[in-house]
Amino acid sequence: AAFPLRSPRVGRALRGVTLPRCFVAHARRVPNPVVSDFTEPRATTSGGGDRGPADEITYTRQTDSLAKLQPMVPTLPLKVPPQRYRGSGFPPYVRRLLKWRQMDLEYTAWQAWLMCVNPRLVYRHTTYRKQTKNRWARDDPAFVVLTGLLVCFVTLLYCAFYSHALAQTGYVTLCAVLVDYVTLGALVATANWFLANRFLRARSANHSHAVEQRVEWLFAFDIHVNAFFPTCITLYLVQLVLSPLLLTTGLLPRIASCALYCGSLCYYHYCTFLGYAALPFLDRTTVFLYPAYLTTALTPIAIFAGFNPTRFVLSIYFHDILG
Repeated sequence: AAFPLRSPRVGRALRGVTLPRCFVAHARRVPNPVVSDFTEPRATTSGGGDRGPADEITYTRQTDSLAKLQPMVPTLPLKVPPQRYRGSGFPPYVRRLLKWRQMDLEYTAWQAWLMCVNPRLVYRHTTYRKQTKNRWARDDPAFVVLTGLLVCFVTLLYCAFYSHALAQTGYVTLCAVLVDYVTLGALVATANWFLANRFLRARSANHSHAVEQRVEWLFAFDIHVNAFFPTCITLYLVQLVLSPLLLTTGLLPRIASCALYCGSLCYYHYCTFLGYAALPFLDRTTVFLYPAYLTTALTPIAIFAGFNPTRFVLSIYFHDILG
């Protein structure tokens, strides 16, 4: 602001900026020698290049004149357009789906192991994430990608045993990944997200000035993916290993198949319950255990009715083989 408008530095900085008339008229009255008046004083009285008392007085006078001229120049509110990140049309979570270097695979594998042996510890780390990053959902999509790859791999193994056409193999793999895993998972997460925000949020009159908290949809999807991983291990991988026994007719295969599905679905609902129970602003989260009670009650009925869930599920994809 101390330099006149005719200065090359100021001219380059204000290139393309429209100035008010009063500012332009004032700048034209400022002479060019003002630029040289505010430069560093030359050591003429001290001799050896050191600044002397006379130079200090001259420098002080120049600083005073600079302070007098500064209020005369008005400040301009320059509007700088915000810099946009390339690809900012997609959320960062979606952009990181294809960036393996930004995924913490070691931590994801550790979480996948804990979901099978101690899922409560996983949601304890979710509380730590809320305290450090102020968000419940993961910002790393590595767990979603890892589970999707596991579903794709096990589905290809099923196709290797029960499919003899390449087109059917591609169709079954796409249905398992895009329909069963992504679409159905998004629908289940949306239903649980709506249920938690609409009916389960705690409303206390003693904290009327507290910040209202809601369940993030991405966290609801994280809960589903966390609970789906051990279910994928049992209902995809273990069922494939036991499929020669489970596909046969008889009472023992029905009992084994129903027990496998009952245990897997109950564990899925238990992990879902733990995820929503970790949120301190939700009440009555035991409603997520009701489907587990219903599954346990229907299992003996399915056994005596002659229902084999393994034959039913596999016949959807490989109906030409199993009938």
